[in-house]
Amino acid sequence: MMDSDSGDHGRDPFTAFWQDMMAKSPFGMPASPPADPSDEMFKRMRQTFFDAWEKQCIEFLGSEAFLSSMKKSMDTAVAFRKQVNEFLARTMSQAQIPTKADNDTIVEMLRSLEEGVTKRLDDISRRVSAIEASVGGGDRVARPTRKTKGTSS
Repeated sequence: MMDSDSGDHGRDPFTAFWQDMMAKSPFGMPASPPADPSDEMFKRMRQTFFDAWEKQCIEFLGSEAFLSSMKKSMDTAVAFRKQVNEFLARTMSQAQIPTKADNDTIVEMLRSLEEGVTKRLDDISRRVSAIEASVGGGDRVARPTRKTKGTSS
């Protein structure tokens, strides 16, 4: 790998990875494949590869260069998303198309009106009940029915 004491500063990371992996391999690069490869040999090869790959990933994903590039990428994505949202909001406003924010504002206003009307109705209901109680001694007063045009009683 790119250790400060290994002297592979001039090699590219890909070449360094494979050379490092082969150097750590307990069997090295065989001149010819063994006549009967055992499962144990393949397990060791796989484990050596995974160990080297793990080390490389940890070094790369924890490096300052990777983290700074990820930060730049995320900042750019957020800025782009803001620009797209602003553009769409302007376009929809110019085309007089209601947006979700417009709908949310209307719903909020209607709920506020509903609460106000409900409070007023409750207040009127309490006042009518109080008047009925004082006039009728607590009993419900029989109200005369209204006559409408065209009906005779």
